[in-house]
Amino acid sequence: NGDIHNYKDILDQTNQHIDEKSTSDSYAVPYKISELNNLGTVELKKIFKQFRGSFVLAFQSSNNPGELVVAKQGSQGLYLGYSNETIMLASDVYGLVESCRYFFAVESGVFTKFSAKTKLIKNSYKQEFISFDDEKKVVRLDNFKNTNITTRDIDKKDYEHFLEKEIHETKDIVSKSILRY
Repeated sequence: NGDIHNYKDILDQTNQHIDEKSTSDSYAVPYKISELNNLGTVELKKIFKQFRGSFVLAFQSSNNPGELVVAKQGSQGLYLGYSNETIMLASDVYGLVESCRYFFAVESGVFTKFSAKTKLIKNSYKQEFISFDDEKKVVRLDNFKNTNITTRDIDKKDYEHFLEKEIHETKDIVSKSILRY
């Protein structure tokens, strides 16, 4: 989600042929990530520091299918939600309130890895975020805030879920992105 302003420079560094008419920055991320031999902290920081703009990235590698890497830079929203011993991600608190009572707003310039092996035990969750400048910050449940927003505060139109409404409203964008591949 967001914009990588220097995507053309990044694509010029790859050996991949990209349609010159393309104005999509979405090609830059998979090409840079595919250059990595592993998804280690040093390697990821190096890649994320190359991207200029405001973005939230989330991806998995076939080498580590039980791990989700998430990075945030700039003003794009990234929120963690906690409920029933489950962690959820959304770009806005409204995407979480239907399922989560507690949320945490992720700051800019950080990344983390979520693991399928993490055991969420009530009142003992912690997640380590690493800044692009090498600082570490541990987020615990006591860093999460209680949201005062409820599902009745959300205009879902006639859709059952907020995400369903969001997808419907952006279906042309989703279709164009899928058709490119």
